[in-house]
Amino acid sequence: MAIKTLAIMSMALVVLSISFTGVQAYEFSEDWETGSISSLKWATSGTNQYRTYVTTGYSPRDTYHIRMDDSRGDGTYSRNELTTKEDFSGATTMQLSFYWKEQYDESHYCPSTWNFSANGDCVAFTCDGFVWHKIIDLTGGTSSYKNEVYNISTHPNFCEEVDSSFAIKFQHYDNYPLGSDGIFLDDISVTYEIENDDSCEDSDGGIVADVFGYLTISLNGSQYNQSDYCDDGSTVMEYYCDGNYEESQLTSCGTDSYGDAYCIGDDVYKDYTDNYCSYGACDYSVTPTLQESCEYGCYGGSCNEPPADYCNETDGGMFPYTFGTAFGFFSGYSYSEPDFCVNNVTLTEFYCSGDYHYETNISCVVNGTGYCYDGKCQF
Repeated sequence: MAIKTLAIMSMALVVLSISFTGVQAYEFSEDWETGSISSLKWATSGTNQYRTYVTTGYSPRDTYHIRMDDSRGDGTYSRNELTTKEDFSGATTMQLSFYWKEQYDESHYCPSTWNFSANGDCVAFTCDGFVWHKIIDLTGGTSSYKNEVYNISTHPNFCEEVDSSFAIKFQHYDNYPLGSDGIFLDDISVTYEIENDDSCEDSDGGIVADVFGYLTISLNGSQYNQSDYCDDGSTVMEYYCDGNYEESQLTSCGTDSYGDAYCIGDDVYKDYTDNYCSYGACDYSVTPTLQESCEYGCYGGSCNEPPADYCNETDGGMFPYTFGTAFGFFSGYSYSEPDFCVNNVTLTEFYCSGDYHYETNISCVVNGTGYCYDGKCQF
């Protein structure tokens, strides 16, 4: 196959810098679908016969939820406590969302503020691990789940500066097991934002595989760079910013392919596009490649069909005294057959009959005279 090389057509370089600084959003969430209480996320505590555990009973929102009640029915009051262990340091805004329901539980209201511990059914937060501030009482509920949403950062006692001592506590207080007392918790979420000096700047503006780019990253007081690079001949490792922080993904440069057929002269060509990775960016080259040479010419990306059989002649028929040529096409091939003298007295005459040509030998001697010369009979 003949190949004609065309110069590489590279993608145009576009530099668009995008940077992110300032506020980063986070979420602490718990749906209990692991089937247990994570000791990395939660601390359980309480008094007397407290019982806080994950269960599938009593219609969770999905498969599991938290149950809080007294483990015995002897009338002894017990307090259940479920406290976050997440480090919320630096949080400036904070919103709590959770679902809860109760099972014939009497209402025990918490005080608005207390030191260390207090009996009651409520949710509270602490800034220092000692003084607790009530967010909402868990009273007056039903056996159906209810969603509670509260912006903790608008609480009048919200911390001047949130550090690792900050925590949120869910608690229940009563004296009988589930069936007479108890509450359930599910789908707890704390969304919060942290102002920081971390930043990320992307020289190519995002996930742009055909432009080489690099990140300038400030993280925890240190600065470094990450540059796009070719993972292999057809894949680029593309770095980009997600908020203040770096992310990366492998991106294919595309599948090599042939384009539509077209004509160059009497030949059929197709452009072959070769996609590849070079110097940390996707690029491509286009090479016209010969597909077929056309005997009868090329039109619209295809070879012309051979012409139909036909015959024509210059002397108008079988006229031995006029030199002529029969010409035309037969079975896809052109021909041209001139009349000629076999010898000095015999002429080979070519003539047409319909779309086909024939030949016959004619004697030029008539009544004892005549001869053949220059492809015709003469006197």
